[in-house]
Amino acid sequence: MWLTAIDDVELMADLGRHEEAWAALGAGRQAVAATASRVYEILSLLLEAKLALRLDGDVARATRALTEAARHGSARYALTGELAGTWHGLQLLLAGRDGEAAHRLAVTVAAMTTGNRLLELPTAADYLSEAMWRAGDAEAADAAADLALGVASARGGRHLLLQALDDVPAVAVRRADAEPSHSSPWHELVAALSSGRVALSAPASPWLILEEFGVVRLCADGREVRPRLAKSTELLAFLLNRPAATARRALLLESLFPGRSDAAGRSYLRQAVYRLREVLPERARPRRTGPALP
Repeated sequence: MWLTAIDDVELMADLGRHEEAWAALGAGRQAVAATASRVYEILSLLLEAKLALRLDGDVARATRALTEAARHGSARYALTGELAGTWHGLQLLLAGRDGEAAHRLAVTVAAMTTGNRLLELPTAADYLSEAMWRAGDAEAADAAADLALGVASARGGRHLLLQALDDVPAVAVRRADAEPSHSSPWHELVAALSSGRVALSAPASPWLILEEFGVVRLCADGREVRPRLAKSTELLAFLLNRPAATARRALLLESLFPGRSDAAGRSYLRQAVYRLREVLPERARPRRTGPALP
């Protein structure tokens, strides 16, 4: 249910596929209605507010969705209460109600920090920074911005922070201007915003699709291919599950051809590689990076 009603919507929005995001929200809401889950109803309404603000700048629709979420009890649960606070804060900022936004976001950020709920904390803290700046408290604005960057960096990814900064880019610009070095993380974020590297990107289709469970099926560039040797498909599956899709010959021989003599194993491996290269497009073919197989 989470994948259908929440993740699918957010993924489409992150990819910049706005119509598909709204369609996914509608489909997810139908699925939620069948469960009679109050929490999922609230989450769906909060997602509607998020899409309305982020994709369309529609403050009126976001306000209606947030009001409906509150009527369903969004404040009863920590997760939904904090999400409601985040999107209500952005809605207030877009409506020019900066003092109210600062108060609502400060409460939300404090709750997230106390509860160690960090996923949306960079977003809420970024909005808080903008609200505090507009309210005339530059010190609090800098502290909130640094909190957003610190949490995002500690979690190993800044994509959610970049999305929030795309809503209020002045936060990044102000922090970058205050840095003594032009190679600071804030300058990197400003460069990413300037170059439009905020939305996720994905190819129209993967180069390779290997279905390993049930009937084994290999597709390359959208068409099904069948290597002449079953070991070729095993070889590909093994490589795809390795770091950087690489493996030493000794490991391949030990894993794929156990019990065979060295000469027979090497010969079989050469044939498996050849038959795999035979059916794959140039960019997806396995390549040798060391000495030739004897």
